[in-house]
Amino acid sequence: MKYEELYDEFKKLFPEYADYFKAKEEETGAEVEIGMHVVFGMVVCPFIIKMAEEDPKKAQMAFDFVEQMVTSENSEIANVAEVTVLEDLMTEDNGGFRKLGRYLGEESLKSVRHLSQFFDIQMK
Repeated sequence: MKYEELYDEFKKLFPEYADYFKAKEEETGAEVEIGMHVVFGMVVCPFIIKMAEEDPKKAQMAFDFVEQMVTSENSEIANVAEVTVLEDLMTEDNGGFRKLGRYLGEESLKSVRHLSQFFDIQMK
């Protein structure tokens, strides 16, 4: 997985939501050229929350992708997963650990435990 292709790789998992991604990009002004943290924070995180509410299987697919990001040897990719995706999703405003924690892989869970020391993430 290459950093420059991260967002495209994520979208490939959900081709039936191409219109959603395009609309969310236009609504938020998020573009890959601005940065992966931006598109993952403004487009991917809301998508994952939506999937957790509507389609748990797709939510699990998204979290499996995040798990791959966390375990990537590319520190830029791991940073997007931890600093943008996991930190954002695990806040109470976005559902938090109680709602989304069941989707976490082993390494993502370790990252969330670490993040909870610095951010308002409730692990119960």
